[in-house]
Amino acid sequence: MIIQKILITRLETIKVLEKIEEKSKRLFTFLENLLISDNNEKIRIQSTKILTTLYIEQAIPPINWVLQHEKSIAIQIAIINSLADMDNEKTRSILLKKLNEFHKKKYKYNLKGINEIQDLKDLNNSAIAEILINYLVISSLKLKFDSAKFSLNQNG
Repeated sequence: MIIQKILITRLETIKVLEKIEEKSKRLFTFLENLLISDNNEKIRIQSTKILTTLYIEQAIPPINWVLQHEKSIAIQIAIINSLADMDNEKTRSILLKKLNEFHKKKYKYNLKGINEIQDLKDLNNSAIAEILINYLVISSLKLKFDSAKFSLNQNG
């Protein structure tokens, strides 16, 4: 019970920092450290949101690093969504690079049919993010349950 209250207090404090909109180097470093090394996923996800809101360009390198090294699907999804929302060429490049990495992995068949739908270079960041998130979820289900059947429809 006490641990839950502490977590809620930490989350509320971080949200207040976002509302203040103070773009200091010190706050950036604090949020970056939370993103990279905090033990709590909710804190890390909230840090991602604030970093990408307040520090658009500065946030890209640490967010990219976490995306490349993170095991938590929840954090990966939050980062992918944040990169899609930032919607610039740097974030597009990161999303396409991650999609390329997935094509090379063991469970690349989870992306079966994607190239048939549309040329990936024509997709916007949100569409690429949706493909990445779907891949993560399908891969996770297949690893957990050893099998998952799915098929693509008009909406992907």
